[in-house]
Amino acid sequence: MLRSLVGSEMCIRDRNKLCMQNATGSGKTLLMHVNLLQYRHYAAKHGKDKELSRVILLTPNERLSEQHITEFRESDISAGSYLQSRGGLFGLAQGLERVDVLEITKLADQEGPNTIATRSLGDQNLLLVDEGHRGMSGKEEGVWFTRRSDLCAKGFTFEYSATFEQAVQASGNADFENSYAKTVVFDYSYRWFYEDGFGKDYQILNLPGSFEETQSIYMTACLLKFYQQLRIYEEKAKVFEPFNLEKPLWVFVGSTVSSGKMSKDEQIVATDVALIIQFIADWYPRIQAMQSRGTSLATQKDKVSLREQHLALLDYDTLFFELERFKRERSWYNFNLTKDLSLIHI
Repeated sequence: MLRSLVGSEMCIRDRNKLCMQNATGSGKTLLMHVNLLQYRHYAAKHGKDKELSRVILLTPNERLSEQHITEFRESDISAGSYLQSRGGLFGLAQGLERVDVLEITKLADQEGPNTIATRSLGDQNLLLVDEGHRGMSGKEEGVWFTRRSDLCAKGFTFEYSATFEQAVQASGNADFENSYAKTVVFDYSYRWFYEDGFGKDYQILNLPGSFEETQSIYMTACLLKFYQQLRIYEEKAKVFEPFNLEKPLWVFVGSTVSSGKMSKDEQIVATDVALIIQFIADWYPRIQAMQSRGTSLATQKDKVSLREQHLALLDYDTLFFELERFKRERSWYNFNLTKDLSLIHI
């Protein structure tokens, strides 16, 4: 889909944007720093370093802005929040010497306490765009794309994203397709990233149509797999130390678990989350019984012994109170949790 038009005269003449499609974790941020330094070098070499007003980095949110500012400073590149410096010395245009970091959501038509009038930044800027695929679909996001294009109408843009191809396909916009076909000059998407030995190993399990039939077996297998990872992490701590690995984490993904009005789809997801919580809660009496009687969890074919040191890996008190808090938030008064604290010794 992202066909190459790099050699055409049309492409060279109208190009003021280059895009890098890099998988998450493959070094987009460092590549951004390199591109900025390259641009500075060649602009100075050809006497064009005074032509642009400022360098602007657009990010999706404040957390990423703070992260970028920290990493720029680690690379000895002057950078700071534009909103925080607005009106001061650092708010003045400084050409290519400083990077003004700004969230895309702060661009607006009018100036405000927490917004910037796009036109006030001019159109002769070097623009760096993190998560460059944002703004290709939806009414509000379409406005974002237009505003960021206005910032570099007479300047230059470097865009970075892991998913340009998917975003362009999803937009169904022929203009986007033609534009990114000409400007994506580097494709190191997840497929290549993974085949080069990076990224995470993963396994996708396609469950049968009736999840109810396999729910207990599937969830028990997940629990045992998580226990296995915890045990290996504890027993092989010294072996894993050079890799700086964090303690294993079991993640359940849902679109919402907050209170308030929910759509039908959100209610379904919330129900799925409730099923997982119920499954974990159902294990309390089993584990308590094994602790108090010293018995083992057994199946017809195999026996798996959960000893005291293994059970100690689970923080029952924290789990129980989190479940209680979640139950109150959801007003699930018919969802009963019982726990005899005298039986728990963590």
